[in-house]
Amino acid sequence: MDKTQIVELLKCSSPYSILIVNKTGRLLELHCPFIVLAKYSFLLIKEGQKLEVSRVLLTENLTIVYQIDNKKFHFYHFEILV
Repeated sequence: MDKTQIVELLKCSSPYSILIVNKTGRLLELHCPFIVLAKYSFLLIKEGQKLEVSRVLLTENLTIVYQIDNKKFHFYHFEILV
């Protein structure tokens, strides 16, 4: 996907939801706030801690970032709980 296609996609997206594919292959839209589980301890977050995502953002490099308690964290630190 090139940047033009991504810009078009972002026009239809919201910082208050995320599209995921569940374990059965079904596409779901999760609306904020949703709960994530920390995969490991880092900074002040403990492994296994459940946290609430208030916004879903993208970096300039198109990496997904979760806003949690007004702080931003890359998505790969967490597992989404459905």
